[in-house]
Amino acid sequence: MKHAIGFYSAEMLPPEESQRLIRDGVKRAVERRAEIKPYKISHPVQLEIRFNDVVIAELASYLPGVERTSGNTIVFTGHDMSEVSRFLIAVLYLRMPEDK
Repeated sequence: MKHAIGFYSAEMLPPEESQRLIRDGVKRAVERRAEIKPYKISHPVQLEIRFNDVVIAELASYLPGVERTSGNTIVFTGHDMSEVSRFLIAVLYLRMPEDK
């Protein structure tokens, strides 16, 4: 656990205490593993992104599987989380050309 108290400072638990809390949490989780069901994502998967810049939204809207729902918002529909993750990585690299 860490609480920021300044730009370059924080109050933190000692490493030994953090390690003990992690071990205790893992032990409780393993003991309860029969009770805990995995979270399942329904398919297809939709990702909505709201951009600060409408030009980036315009560029992203040209990609397959993308619907532009407003001036600065797109929705991508992918078959699964892997496809949505790859799309997100690609979109993060869209940039406005810099003035030269």
